[in-house]
Amino acid sequence: MENLNQLLEEINKKYRTYFEPIKIGDKELYFLQIADMKKHIEKSIEKGAGIEFLYWAKIWESSVILAYMLSKKNQAPVERTKTCLEIGAGIGVAGLFAATFGYDVTITDINKDALLFAKISALKNGLNVKIKKVDFTKDNLNNQYDVILASEVLYNKRDYHHLIKFFKQHIKNSGII
Repeated sequence: MENLNQLLEEINKKYRTYFEPIKIGDKELYFLQIADMKKHIEKSIEKGAGIEFLYWAKIWESSVILAYMLSKKNQAPVERTKTCLEIGAGIGVAGLFAATFGYDVTITDINKDALLFAKISALKNGLNVKIKKVDFTKDNLNNQYDVILASEVLYNKRDYHHLIKFFKQHIKNSGII
């Protein structure tokens, strides 16, 4: 198992970081964040890369609301056999909260730094989740889930049909998206 301190040391070579607490109901989790985001945005703009590469790093309000809605759906503990997939997870806010509600969670994103931030946050909070690099426009996980979570994942209209196809491939008949 990877060590939290080793992973923090690795990521802090690239970013200065801190942990941001988020509380939903009686659950409080800590999420790794970039401390000097403005510096990284300015550097990216100077290079002509835009800020899209940092979308994953933000705590999106919609992911917090999604986690809150999931908490209300699951007032009683969820059976451990219930599976949850978060796509385009970024730092994994909704997915990590789903794990605290009892789901067997798989967190996915296309960005390797996002996945590392999610892994560090999972370790910090003592949560056991699977973390995978997935591009919903072309990948197939060959698995179906009870719940699929997604927020702020559709940036290009051309990807809409890929997202719908991914949902259809990965949701159980009785599942929810």
